Amino acid sequence: MNNTGNNTGNNTSDDSGSRGVSPEDSSGEMITRSQRRSQLREADPAPTRRPRRWIVWTASIALIGLLGAVVISLLASGFFSAPSDDFTGSGTSEVLFTITEGEIGDQIANNLVSAGVIKSFDPFYALLLAAKPAVVFVPGVYSLQAGM
Repeated sequence: MNNTGNNTGNNTSDDSGSRGVSPEDSSGEMITRSQRRSQLREADPAPTRRPRRWIVWTASIALIGLLGAVVISLLASGFFSAPSDDFTGSGTSEVLFTITEGEIGDQIANNLVSAGVIKSFDPFYALLLAAKPAVVFVPGVYSLQAGM
């Protein structure tokens, strides 16, 4: 077979990036890979002093400890707790509250909130639903404390 026009394996290219050809230095002489690495190290020397690792570790541990202390103090102060759905204490002043014939639990709970006897509907109504036996409301006028 005649291989005219094909590369016969003789590398006559002077491309310094080809395999098997070493780069040249400024005088035109070939240099080895280790010599080239040495030249690069001399051109860009490493910093003369690296920070001490124990300083970094100590600062990291101190920062983690500080963050832990802040989180614990916020938890202890109740910062992450939900606002209370109920008043504290046994009440502030007298309120006359009327239950009329035919009123049911949700109506009475809404009326208690409107009168300022309880703070919110949900806890009171949940207690009514959980009560066994079921609560029976007797119509009448009752003396209650506001903010109970």
